[in-house]
Amino acid sequence: MKREISDPLRAFAAAIALDTGATVDPIGDGQLHRFECPDGKRGNRACWYVLYLDRWLAGRVRV
Repeated sequence: MKREISDPLRAFAAAIALDTGATVDPIGDGQLHRFECPDGKRGNRACWYVLYLDRWLAGRVRV
């Protein structure tokens, strides 16, 4: 069963917040984007994500 996602950016941001507790404003350009890890020191930017919004939605988060 295929599920439609009305707003993939919002869904991806919600998934990151649920998994890590971090708040991000994702950009779906296929580039690596770093963000601050909630468990690390302030300003560490050790976490990252990549989000593709092409024909097939795909993303990866590294914490």
